[in-house]
Amino acid sequence: MAHGNEINGKRYFWLKLNRHFFNNARIKKLRRLAGGDTYTIIYLKLLLLSIEFNGLLIYEGIEETFEKEMALKLEEDEENVVVTINYLKIQGLLEERDGDGFLPEAASSIGSETKSNVYKKARKALVGNIPTQIQPPSNQIPTDIEIEEDIDKEKEIEVCADESAAHTAKRFRKPTLEEVAAYCKERNNNVDPQRFIDFYESKGWKVGKTPMKDWKACIRTWEKDDKSPPKKGASASKYDRREDD
Repeated sequence: MAHGNEINGKRYFWLKLNRHFFNNARIKKLRRLAGGDTYTIIYLKLLLLSIEFNGLLIYEGIEETFEKEMALKLEEDEENVVVTINYLKIQGLLEERDGDGFLPEAASSIGSETKSNVYKKARKALVGNIPTQIQPPSNQIPTDIEIEEDIDKEKEIEVCADESAAHTAKRFRKPTLEEVAAYCKERNNNVDPQRFIDFYESKGWKVGKTPMKDWKACIRTWEKDDKSPPKKGASASKYDRREDD
C-alpha cells in the first residue's frame, strides 16, 4: 500500500483493479506478445507507482530518459520497460504530460482514506460495533502507540473470555450409566457401573468432602482398590479419597 502525506497524519492509498482487467482486449493483446506476462506485470507496477499522485508518473530527471528512470524505480529490465511503455502509449493507456507520464486507468481506480478512518473501521470490526471508552475523540488522530495499546486491550478481553470458557468447559458433570459402562468396557475392568453410580450418587458426587473433579479417575481408583465397590456394612473410606491427578 502506498502512502502519502497529510497534515496531522497519514493517508492510505489503494488501487481498485477492475475484475475484468485481464479480459480487456488491450491487456489480452499485451499478454500475447513475446514476454507479454512480464510486460503486464510492469504495467501493474506502473499503476501502483502512480497511485500516490493520482495516476501521474513523475519524471525526476534521475536518469537520462523517462523510460530509463521508470526501469530504475520499478527495478525492471530497461528494454522490457521501453517495450511496455511504447505499447501503452499506442493503446492510449499512457499519456505524456510535460515530460511526465499519466495513466488514465489508474486515475479512475484510485482510492484513499485517512489514517483516522482506517483506525475507526478496524476498531469497529474488532469490537463488533460496541462503543468503548478507549475510542479517541473524533477530532484526534490516534498515534501508532495508541492503536497498539488499544489492540492489546482488546486481545486481553478476548483472552479472559477464552479462559472463562475453558473454565466452564472443565466444570464437573456427573456421568450417565451408559458412559460409565462404556468406560469400564474400554478399561476391561470388573467395576460394576450401576454400583459405581449408586455409590457416588448417595454421596452427592463427592470424594470425601471434596466435590468430584474426574469420575474416570475414580473408576481407575476402584480398579486399584479391590476392583469392586465396598460391600454393605464395609468401610468405604478407601473410596473416599481424592481422584488420581
